[in-house]
Amino acid sequence: MIMTDEDFALVRLQLERVETGLGALRRDVLPKSEARFLLMAEAYVEQILALRAEIDEYLGLELFQKRRAADLQDHQPAR
Repeated sequence: MIMTDEDFALVRLQLERVETGLGALRRDVLPKSEARFLLMAEAYVEQILALRAEIDEYLGLELFQKRRAADLQDHQPAR
């Protein structure tokens, strides 16, 4: 969980490293075997999604998502 700007910087660095690793797999493995790429990339993708979720939470993106969902519901036609 990100609590400080220092934590935020560290998680962003971790995300960059994992994305770089996934990029290397895409470059080196995917052209040879899609099945192998998918197998090898799974842990990278899970880590990327987890880190991005932490970042989104720290930045307050869920507040905007909730507002957007509420706005969409307010504009639904009555049944």
